[in-house]
Amino acid sequence: MTMSDAAPTMTGAAPAPEHPVDEGGPVDTGQQMAVRQEQFRAVAVEVTVWIGKTRKTLGELAQLRPGDVIELDSAIGAPVEILLNREVVIARGDVVDVGDQYGVRITEIVSDGEG
Repeated sequence: MTMSDAAPTMTGAAPAPEHPVDEGGPVDTGQQMAVRQEQFRAVAVEVTVWIGKTRKTLGELAQLRPGDVIELDSAIGAPVEILLNREVVIARGDVVDVGDQYGVRITEIVSDGEG
C-alpha cells in the first residue's frame, strides 16, 4: 500500500501522480521535480485585479444608495496589476471588455523579485 492509497482524498486536492516515486530506490530529483510541478499545476489559487480604490468616511458610506457611483483613483485604460492571493504581483495588464464582463489583457509578466 502506498501513501497515496492510504491518504484520504480531499475535494479540490491535486490528484496523485501517475507514477509515484519509488521509495525503496535511489532518488531521481529530476523525476521528483517533474512530479511536483505537475501536482502544483492542479492547485487552484485566487487571482485578483484591483481596478482602483478611494477613501470614504464612514458617514459617506452610510449615505450610499443604489445607483450612486463611487469614483476610483484609476483612469479608464490605466494599467492594472494581477495579484496572486491578493499579495504577490505576477503580471500587469490592461482592462478590456469581454462581452458583458471585464477581463485583463496581459502586457507584462513580472519576474522574480520585481513585484
